Amino acid sequence: IKLGSSIVGGQIFWINWLKVIAIILMVFGHAPIDSGTFRIVIYSFHMPLFFMISGFLYKKRLPMEEMKKCLRGLYLPYLVYVCLLYIYALFKFGDEFSIKRVFCLFLGSLEDTSSVYSHLWFLIALMSMRMIVSFSTRINVLILGIVVLLFNLICNNSLPQITYDVFQLHTAVLCLPFFVFGMLLRQYNLLCLFPLQGKIRYVVLSLSVLFVAKYSILNGDIDTFKSITGNSLPIFYCNALIAGSLLFYLKSASNLNGNLNCSKEL
Repeated sequence: IKLGSSIVGGQIFWINWLKVIAIILMVFGHAPIDSGTFRIVIYSFHMPLFFMISGFLYKKRLPMEEMKKCLRGLYLPYLVYVCLLYIYALFKFGDEFSIKRVFCLFLGSLEDTSSVYSHLWFLIALMSMRMIVSFSTRINVLILGIVVLLFNLICNNSLPQITYDVFQLHTAVLCLPFFVFGMLLRQYNLLCLFPLQGKIRYVVLSLSVLFVAKYSILNGDIDTFKSITGNSLPIFYCNALIAGSLLFYLKSASNLNGNLNCSKEL
């Protein structure tokens, strides 16, 4: 352990706490409470935050190595859980039993399926993102993120409606900029580019919170799983990136008594 470091035994403690915050936001977002402003604000960034965290922790590997790791760590656990939950949904709620439904489950196409197991879409989308990044080893991460972001912004309205999102590829491409942004945060130590001190910190953070709250409401309902990005895709990206950056900054700084650890060991 190095003095001033937040890494102990390979664990980045403030990232673990950021995961906890993301999970709490997800629970609040899905809780049977008021579905108005509070839910809209949470949905505007809570799933992108998960992808940013995943990108921050991701280590680039060769395609075959990444494929094996994804199969063991994401796809096989997904299959186990989706099969068990599907059986439960069949007997408890009379879920559809057909070859088509089983085929869709194995391919990770969970649109129009039971809410008992459709939440597992995240595992499949994350697996697809990691494979896309892995197969893009010769492309600079920043360039990859910019290209995918521009593709989504330009082609989003012209793409045909997808009935079956096989391996959640559509959702993965839509949210890949968040995953890449998380990678860039760590690779280039972006949290340390704009160290905020004193009153400036509180002014910037307050303005960021107000911006996210205001434009989340203006942008309307978000459902990342179904690729619903509200009234404006650019606003969806801006809101999620600003809110995610804000939480990354606050958690990393608070863990180190207000001073970011800008050493390269992160």
